[in-house]
Amino acid sequence: MIKIFSVHAKRTDFLKLHLESLNFFCKDNFEYFCIDNFFDENKSKIIKEECEKYKVNYVRFSNYQITGTAWDHAPALNSIKSISSDQDINVIMEFDVFLINKFSFVDYIEDFDISGIYQQRGNFEKEYIAPFVVIVNKNISQIDFNGSDGCDVGGNTRFYIKDKNVKWMKHTPALIYPNDVKSFIFDYDPSFGSQVIENSFLHYYRGTNWDQKPKDYEFLKTIWLQNALNKSKECDIINHKYLDKYQTLFSDCFKNWNEVNTNFNSKLNPYLNEN
Repeated sequence: MIKIFSVHAKRTDFLKLHLESLNFFCKDNFEYFCIDNFFDENKSKIIKEECEKYKVNYVRFSNYQITGTAWDHAPALNSIKSISSDQDINVIMEFDVFLINKFSFVDYIEDFDISGIYQQRGNFEKEYIAPFVVIVNKNISQIDFNGSDGCDVGGNTRFYIKDKNVKWMKHTPALIYPNDVKSFIFDYDPSFGSQVIENSFLHYYRGTNWDQKPKDYEFLKTIWLQNALNKSKECDIINHKYLDKYQTLFSDCFKNWNEVNTNFNSKLNPYLNEN
């Protein structure tokens, strides 16, 4: 049985959607752990009650101070190591990443050590895993999810993956351009900035509303998400004719982070020549 860990913050309504999509699409037997990273005490109480309602593991760590900022994320991820086993396949899923197609984490990871989405800083000097979806094939205790030296959360995974066999996930960039209205088989607003990973995950993106969109906008985006997840249980919601060409190991948004315009020169095998 695999272990799935998800750090929840700001919003309590995504737990139900998370579990529904996993129960419907995940082909593996799994145990779910909801990490309570809420700064708001009332929301913390609600998420605990939701965990009891849905009979999943509720965890609130006490080894770091929750501030209600992005700085809370890395210590939560690192604390997961205290409740996981190096003998298991451990999965980390952002609380705003949802399965939309059948998927087996066990089959996908195969004999690779770790899988996730590529990210870089410093003109490819620092290459690491963005913790949207991370599959760790044992030995999770060896990984540091902190950011450092100009890297965001997950930056220190670069030290772990340096000599490991990494399976990079194909994904789209944030779907923000006018033509991206074609990404799905139903209406989509590119301002949502969502993302598709391995044709199996829908990344709602900005789930904590860190860009401070107004409530009516968040309401409409949430309605869109709910409709998308419901529709995904009936049919494949991805417009493959349009979107498949954007599924890549290293999307332009990460290749050219901070407006890097040099040729792509990853130092991570076997992707040296990936363009």
